[in-house]
Amino acid sequence: MQPLLIGIDGLSYSRFMDCDTSTLLNLIDYAERGVTRSSKPLKPCSSWRYILGLNETQEIHESQLIKAVSPALINLPLSNPTLGYCSVDLNSTEGLIEEINCVEKQIKDNLASRPVIACITALERAPPSRTCELYRYIDEFVKSIMNFVENYILFSSYGILEKGCKEEFGVYLASVKRPRARDTVDPSEIGSLFLKMVNERRRHTASFNKPG
Repeated sequence: MQPLLIGIDGLSYSRFMDCDTSTLLNLIDYAERGVTRSSKPLKPCSSWRYILGLNETQEIHESQLIKAVSPALINLPLSNPTLGYCSVDLNSTEGLIEEINCVEKQIKDNLASRPVIACITALERAPPSRTCELYRYIDEFVKSIMNFVENYILFSSYGILEKGCKEEFGVYLASVKRPRARDTVDPSEIGSLFLKMVNERRRHTASFNKPG
């Protein structure tokens, strides 16, 4: 399978235990683990543009990361509705579970043939009363996807919304080490880490397929 970059907007370490997420808690034990830290504004579009190396006016095809990787794009919140497969309305609180299921299906449908960059916005869009319900669905999603991939970065650029403010610290769980031990990961570094992962996969494939 090809490498996967999956963002779950609003995912927070502080809720892993509160919401009974056994898969995410187990993933902490064996994945490369770290913390992301974002500058304001803590919004999906701004964060994803930063990750993809885009300014506020550039189009997705102008991203050097997208040009280099040629990924399948799934539900990226660079516009409203979101971009790629499983497009959703960022202003709607409807279809939250359907979004998670659609993203899972499209990852599995595309990952055999090309790298995937995907996002889940359900936590960002949901009312607070549904937070733990969605964490449980996301936990099942992660369990299914982790049985399907070898090379991955699962992250959030920032954490949960509480008392009118978002946590500036997010999640980094991956098959590749963060750039600096015991230091936070800047979201701008996630794209370069993913590109490195894709290039290593391509070199390995080319070497494996080389005659003789």
